Amino acid sequence: MTKTVRNFLALSFLLIASTPGLAETASTGEANPSLKITLRVYDYAQVRPRTLAGAKREAGKILRKAGVEVVWLDCYGVTVEENPACRQSLGPSDLVLRIVRPNRAARAALRHNTCGLSVLPKNGGGGTYAAIFYDGLEEVAKALRLPRKLILGHTAAHEIGHLLLASTGHSRRGLMRAVFRPKDWDRAGMGDLLFTPGQGQRVRAGVMERLRQQEQAVQMAQLVPAN
Repeated sequence: MTKTVRNFLALSFLLIASTPGLAETASTGEANPSLKITLRVYDYAQVRPRTLAGAKREAGKILRKAGVEVVWLDCYGVTVEENPACRQSLGPSDLVLRIVRPNRAARAALRHNTCGLSVLPKNGGGGTYAAIFYDGLEEVAKALRLPRKLILGHTAAHEIGHLLLASTGHSRRGLMRAVFRPKDWDRAGMGDLLFTPGQGQRVRAGVMERLRQQEQAVQMAQLVPAN
C-alpha cells in the first residue's frame, strides 16, 4: 500500500485474542430526533438478511445511546430492489458503508485481522465512506464463537465513529479502541461497549456540523435562479 493511500485510510478494528483491557465508560446521551444521519449500505458480501438486520439494530443502538439517530438506506444486497434514493447526490449528513470480500491482493495489503476501514480527507474533516471486510469478520466470529451480527454491528458503529469524529485515532477505552479482546466482546454482548461520554459529545458535534453544512447548501441552492 502506498504512502498516499495510507494517508487517506484509517485502518482499524484489529480483533485478536489476548489479555483483557481496561474497563470502559459508556456514553449516556439520548438520541435527538434532530441529530440524524443517513447511512447507505452496499452489501456486496451478500450477508444473510437476518444477520444484516441484526447488525443494523446493534449499530443503531450504539449510535442512539451517543445521541444520534440513523436512517438506514439499503442500496445493494441479497433482497434489495433498486432504490431511487440511492442515486441521489450525497449530502454532508449522508454516509456510505460497503460490506465487501476483498480479493487476495487487497487482503495482503491490510494488516492481519483488519475488519474495517474508514476513508478520511487528507486535509482534515469528516469522511463519507467506510468499508467492512466480511471475510475477516467471519474468521473472528468463528474463532470466538460469537454471533456475526454482534461483530458486524459493532464494526459498523466503530467505522461510522471514525467518520463522525473526523479522526483516524483510537482510544484506550470505549468503542473506539484499536484492539477488541474477548473481555471487550463480553461487554458488547451485554450492550455495554459504547462510545465514551467524551466521544459521544464529539460525535454529536460532528453530526451538528454536518447538518449545518447541509442547511447552508440548501439555502445556497435556493438562491440560485432557475433557468
